[in-house]
Amino acid sequence: MEILTLNRRHKRKGKEVVAVLLQWRKPGSVTVFLTMIFLLTFSLLGVTYDCARMSAVQGYVKVAGSSAAKTVFGNYNRELFQEYGLLGYGGYDGRGREDLNRDFLEILEENIKTSHSNYQSYATDIYRIRQMQSEIRKDAALTEEDVFYEQIAGFLKYKKVKGIADAVWGKVKGTPTGTELADKLDMAEKYESGDYEELRGDMQKQPGENGDKELTEQEEKQDSGDGNEDKAQNHKDSPKDSAGGNPLETFSKMMRDGVLSMVCEKENLSEREIIPREGEAEGQEERDDGEKGAADLLKGFIKNKNPLENVGQMSKGKKKLLLLAYAGEVCSDYLTEEEEGICYAREYLAAGKREEKSNLASVVNRLLAVRMLLNFAYVATDPALQEKSLVTATALAGFTGLPPVITGVQYTILLILSFQEACVDVTALLDGKAVPILKNSTNFKMKYEEICLGSRNLFQKKAAGYGNKRGGSGMSITYQEYLVAFQLLVNEKTLFNRTLDVIQQDLREKYNQSFCIDDCISQCTYRMTYEMNYVFQQLPFMDESQWGQSGGGQCQEVSYGYKSG
Repeated sequence: MEILTLNRRHKRKGKEVVAVLLQWRKPGSVTVFLTMIFLLTFSLLGVTYDCARMSAVQGYVKVAGSSAAKTVFGNYNRELFQEYGLLGYGGYDGRGREDLNRDFLEILEENIKTSHSNYQSYATDIYRIRQMQSEIRKDAALTEEDVFYEQIAGFLKYKKVKGIADAVWGKVKGTPTGTELADKLDMAEKYESGDYEELRGDMQKQPGENGDKELTEQEEKQDSGDGNEDKAQNHKDSPKDSAGGNPLETFSKMMRDGVLSMVCEKENLSEREIIPREGEAEGQEERDDGEKGAADLLKGFIKNKNPLENVGQMSKGKKKLLLLAYAGEVCSDYLTEEEEGICYAREYLAAGKREEKSNLASVVNRLLAVRMLLNFAYVATDPALQEKSLVTATALAGFTGLPPVITGVQYTILLILSFQEACVDVTALLDGKAVPILKNSTNFKMKYEEICLGSRNLFQKKAAGYGNKRGGSGMSITYQEYLVAFQLLVNEKTLFNRTLDVIQQDLREKYNQSFCIDDCISQCTYRMTYEMNYVFQQLPFMDESQWGQSGGGQCQEVSYGYKSG
């Protein structure tokens, strides 16, 4: 009974406790608790959604920007690519950075649209991108060396550029220099200037010390038969001048009209000019050779116009080889039939003068200097020519009685003959023929008896004897190979700038006078800024300071440039 009574008491107390607890619970407390849990979960999902939208829109804008950058560079300069194989945006009619940025932004805005006018269906604007802006943070012009060389390397990807310098200059190794001839020409120059004319007068007025007795006896016998026979016999035994005149005077007269008149038709030469991109063209003006003697003219060719003096310092860098190979593919020269634009582009690369005719004249002068020295290497060792030239020199300067003067005149005559043979060679080169590098008795065209007959017609007639094919064993050279040799002597930076000058001037002549190659853009980096509103940031329970401004300012960068190869 007692146990039963205790159980009943405990049950009654438990009910009283539950009743008390039920009295303490407020209405709706469970609902608020569950709502808080739901809001926290919803906030987490909202933040996750906005973060996902943020990451997705970054990739979306990146792809849209990359596509816009590729598309806008598709509007490259057609003429530049067609003529020179180079890719660049703008460069004509003032098109530049601003136009590139405007075109990029238009294409970018079109790419990020969720609906387009030609579509029937519309997509939901889940990204909510607003206020899209762009600016060019960095660009690279086509004229920057790294960009330019990369493009021409792609252009020449399948071209062979290795060993250009060795292939060309290997043919002209062993060419004699003119330093040893300078002293002999100095003596001949004094003879031409009349320094020894007083000796001629002395010889005519009085006999020499060694021949006083013999001359007096001849004067006494001049009316007798024996004297006439002796005089005839002496005249018969004396050496004859096979030149038929004074080669020095003939050479000076021949040079008064300029070298171009001797090797090509002057009326067919280009009168155009090449305007450098910056400042005036470098280089000295062509000197006036009209009043100079034969020895002085030859000294000028040997000392001042000999391009072989710096062969040892010639650069063979990869960049220069690329430029030379590229110029050989896209630039014209004298042998190229070019009706418009730059006619002597490769000559400009070698000479760098403003007038095209002056560039050709400079190249011809160098060709004459090289060929003259090469020809002299044979002439100076030929016994027959040595003997004939000595006879002529003795007839001209023997009155001086000075062996150095006679020797100087003799070597001047040999150089004149070598120069005339060089005129034949250059005439053949400008006619597209290949000429032997070294001469011998079988391929030497000029005859000694023709030394006083040098003229354009004679040189042209002699040059016709060269065939259009090369000689055996590769021992011949063409005009284009000489051009490459002369271009190799030009400083790499100078050659680079001259190449750009040619491209700019040629496109101006052919297509658009406003073309400027420095304004052609080859690579660009764009900075895109835009606003992206957060979907859940405006909820009252979200702390705005944690998620930034309601605008959601964002930025992206994309880069694109023309690729080589």
